[in-house]
Amino acid sequence: MENLLNYDAGDVYRFRHEHVAAKIITTENLSHTSAVGVADLDSLPEILTGDAVASELRDGQSTRYVRTQGGLIRVEFRAGARWAGVKGYFAKEDDAKAFSVRIKRFVHPAKTPDDMVAVNFWTWGGDEANRTIRRLNVPTWANVNGNYPEGVRDKLGQVMAISPNDNMSGKLMLWRGAPGTGKTWSLRALCREWRNWCTVHYIVDPDVFFSTAAYMVGVLMTLPNEADVPDDDDEGDDEAPPKTKKVPRWNLVILEDAGELVGADAKARTGQALSKLLNLSDGMLGQGINLMVLITTNDDYDALHPAISRQGRCLSNVSFESFTESEADVWLQAHNCERQHHGGKRTLSDLYAHVTERETIQNKAERKVVGFR
Repeated sequence: MENLLNYDAGDVYRFRHEHVAAKIITTENLSHTSAVGVADLDSLPEILTGDAVASELRDGQSTRYVRTQGGLIRVEFRAGARWAGVKGYFAKEDDAKAFSVRIKRFVHPAKTPDDMVAVNFWTWGGDEANRTIRRLNVPTWANVNGNYPEGVRDKLGQVMAISPNDNMSGKLMLWRGAPGTGKTWSLRALCREWRNWCTVHYIVDPDVFFSTAAYMVGVLMTLPNEADVPDDDDEGDDEAPPKTKKVPRWNLVILEDAGELVGADAKARTGQALSKLLNLSDGMLGQGINLMVLITTNDDYDALHPAISRQGRCLSNVSFESFTESEADVWLQAHNCERQHHGGKRTLSDLYAHVTERETIQNKAERKVVGFR
């Protein structure tokens, strides 16, 4: 740690997080250490429990210092890697030993349940891009494909079956349809079907993402083309972290309900957001990154900007349709429910509401009369 105290003035800003940690370690005499490599970024939220005292994100490498009982811990990890380096600094040797015992349960990766996928949720924190990792319950495509009319189901099935070895004609995916037609369920199924080769990134605030260069670049710099995973052929010591190997990895950025970015009047509504989106998908920004962008919107095809709808731009451009009356009857029969006498099309949400007999809790407001009487 002494080298941290000898930085010249030009390094102070670049390594300010290390300066903060060095001061704490030296002034509190945290001389007893314990270090280990831990498995899987999914375990980091539990490891990082405590008050953060310093952090740094640079070139995809993240370093965090947090307070823990009796000392300070340093966590260093790279986005896309399946391992993180953890080191604890303590004033008492017993606290260092206790930390070593506690952290060892993270050394070997816990198996992610088959019905769950880790999703990265990104938000802008005012000065840097913030990421929260959550595990979501996701269905298989086989379990939900019956919830879509035949024409939609066939196209979505082709998307679900894509692999990184396929010749991908574009990096932009567009899913459009009225509310209640099942777009979000398809997103969840896609996360499940692509989980072995693609990491999912959900942009919570897409309007800020495209209007803030630091936000966009901060996310892009964390998207690697490969990942470190445990080597199944490793037969090393059970007490040591298993060896890893590098495998190709793709990234899927999801922009949900972001039709304003791709509409015919996109420039008037969002400025340069459309240009940045196109640059991200097949321009300079997206070069050298295994990246796909999926946008969902409630807008019709005719409302799209020509730059989006042209041939060759999109890997998939799927319209989510409502069920015709005959298709709705088949769906209801499959769910042991009597047919509806509605005389028109129905969305997936309409059909589920009918099956579960859900009704909106509401009252009727008195209608105000406008004009002369």
